[in-house]
Amino acid sequence: MNIRFLDEVFPWSYAYLLESELLKRRVLQVGPQEGAGITVHSTLAADWEGLAQRLGPIGPAQAMSFPFFIKFLAESPLSAMLDHELQSAVVNLDLMGTQHPSPLRPGKIVVLLFLSSRWPQENGGEVFFYSDESRKHIVKATSPSFNRAVVFDGAIPYAVRPPTKAAVYPKLSATFVLEKGPASNDLLDPKGTP
Repeated sequence: MNIRFLDEVFPWSYAYLLESELLKRRVLQVGPQEGAGITVHSTLAADWEGLAQRLGPIGPAQAMSFPFFIKFLAESPLSAMLDHELQSAVVNLDLMGTQHPSPLRPGKIVVLLFLSSRWPQENGGEVFFYSDESRKHIVKATSPSFNRAVVFDGAIPYAVRPPTKAAVYPKLSATFVLEKGPASNDLLDPKGTP
């Protein structure tokens, strides 16, 4: 089963900046809703060029631009992402809600990037991976730790557990869906382990 977990994807200062800028830009807008489940999905782009236009310059005094995102991505363990065609980039903001299965994406690679710096484990929001579409047997799971990425084959069934009532802040994550290609093994399994 091709599932890869990566911690400390970006330098910490950049990960904090990315989290801050996505929230500050109001890419996602949601008001307080007592007791209601809220999940907001905002499409950032359908390709790398669109992502560049949507993110634009970021950082203090607009000193950091999209090429810096590409630079950090190119220097990260996720560098092989740039060798794939980007089908979509979506930012997710989750508050209390219900667990929902995510769609299967055969022929794709999915990259989940967790960007909530204030996310203790008791807040929930775990991602579960299942042995088959019945979703009865969990084979792997991960918590949404800050600056963690999960890379997996889009044909693997998975679901995201909602944040618990203990969550004071929303869970911020980004989902990238990539077309499979010649560099897919470099992204899914760079060491070639069986």
